[in-house]
Amino acid sequence: PLVMPTFLETVRAFLQRMASGELLIKSWVSLRVLLQGYALGLVLAFLITMLAMATRIGNDLLETLTAMFNPLPAIALLPLALIWFGLGNASIVFVIIHSVLWAVALNTHSGFLSVSNTLRMVGRNYGLHGPSYVAKILVPAAFPSILAGMKIGWAFAWRTRLAAELVV
Repeated sequence: PLVMPTFLETVRAFLQRMASGELLIKSWVSLRVLLQGYALGLVLAFLITMLAMATRIGNDLLETLTAMFNPLPAIALLPLALIWFGLGNASIVFVIIHSVLWAVALNTHSGFLSVSNTLRMVGRNYGLHGPSYVAKILVPAAFPSILAGMKIGWAFAWRTRLAAELVV
C-alpha cells in the first residue's frame, strides 16, 4: 500500500477529490496552461509562416529553424526552460509552444505553397495584397493543411503537457 495503492483506494480518492471539487480545479489549471501554450504556438506559427510567404529571407529562416528545432522533442527543452523561467507554468507554456509551433508552421507553409497559381493570380487580379490576400486566398485554399497542422500540434501539446507535468 505504501508503494502502490489498491484499485479501491484509487477509486475512493478519485471520488473524494471529485466531490470536494479539488480535482476539477486542478484539471482546469492544467487545461488552461495547455490552451495558453497552444494558442501562443498557433499565433507564432502563423506569424512566422506569414513572414516566410512575404519574403525570401523569411522563407529561408522558417526552413532553417524548422530543420533545427522540429526534430528536437519539446520535453528535451524543459531543463533549459526551468533555468530560464523557473519552476512553474511559464516553463510548461514554453515547451508547449515549442511542440506546437513547428508542426503548425510546417503544415501551414506547405499548404500555402500548394495553392495553385490560378488562385494566386485571381487574388492578384482582384488587387489583393498582404493580409487580405492571405485571408481571402491562401487560408481558404490551404485550410486542410492548416487544420492537419493544428491537429498534430494539439496532440503534441497534450503529450508535452503530460510529460512536463510529471517533472514540474
